[in-house]
Amino acid sequence: MLAAAFAEGSANDWLAVAFVDGYGFSEAAGAAVFGVFVVGMTLGRTVGTVALDRWGRGPVLTTTILLAIVGAGLAVLAGSGPVAVVGVALWGIGASLGFPVGMSAAADEEEHAHVRVSVVAVIGYTAFLAGHRCWACSVTRWARCGRCSSYRCCCCRRCCWSPRPARPSPAARGRRRGRALGEPTG
Repeated sequence: MLAAAFAEGSANDWLAVAFVDGYGFSEAAGAAVFGVFVVGMTLGRTVGTVALDRWGRGPVLTTTILLAIVGAGLAVLAGSGPVAVVGVALWGIGASLGFPVGMSAAADEEEHAHVRVSVVAVIGYTAFLAGHRCWACSVTRWARCGRCSSYRCCCCRRCCWSPRPARPSPAARGRRRGRALGEPTG
């Protein structure tokens, strides 16, 4: 479920931008590609219920996760836009069932179901909303962040969500010491 929520969240936030910047699509076409992803998600969640009833959770989730991996790989690595759009459709279908099936599985047994569903929801929504941001921060800042000495640190608020402080100008440094620039230090 964690991986499916991560895949869905990263597509929701970055898919249109990736096609505009990466494949040279117009902004309207990038939005249409995101629409393809959403249609894939809708199709997967609609048809997925029939597949779950027929084959069960394990085989269906394995198949959809493999579809998501193949689709995301095509979307990212394809040499042409149309092939990448097919990958986006597969990605949407593949990422569609992980979160709802995970929530459903957490609620299977009545005893302590509310606790399990709460934990699964927190894990899923964290991966959906913050997972890809934390991953992007760690990848882009880990190598060049002087504040960090480990991967763990790069997922903290200090590095990811706060901008690096700009070096103050010489005038600002002078004011901070209680004097204006150019005044004698005396």
